[in-house]
Amino acid sequence: MNHYINLLESSEIKYHAPAAVPPVFKIGALAALLLILAVMGMRFNSLRATAAEGERIDSTWKNIEEDVEAAKALNKKSLRLGRALDTLEGWPTSQHDWPEILDYLVEQSPVNAEDIQFTRIFFDEKMDGLRDLAPGGGMEIISL
Repeated sequence: MNHYINLLESSEIKYHAPAAVPPVFKIGALAALLLILAVMGMRFNSLRATAAEGERIDSTWKNIEEDVEAAKALNKKSLRLGRALDTLEGWPTSQHDWPEILDYLVEQSPVNAEDIQFTRIFFDEKMDGLRDLAPGGGMEIISL
């Protein structure tokens, strides 16, 4: 148990009445209190607006959730088809530039270009498939 002993003598004790405090301090304390209350009120309004915005976003998400899932599935399918299309477009049909070769043959011909007619051209060319073009040799086929 704590015991406090007042070591001041009765002549040293000074009492301050609230009315004796200068009015500047009273106004300053009141202004500080009003400022603190105003900041707390603005913070409360800000938090309330944030909560309302969160509820609005949540309700919007619940309304569009099925559409978003459907769009994700379509986007995934579109990306797969796009990669497949890139693969097909990038797969060379021949190792040689045939238009350039035919132009060379026409240039080397001793007769005029108007008089040349190819009735049959035969080229023996090995076609490289997708497995042969891919690094590493082996490639799994992905079904769409």
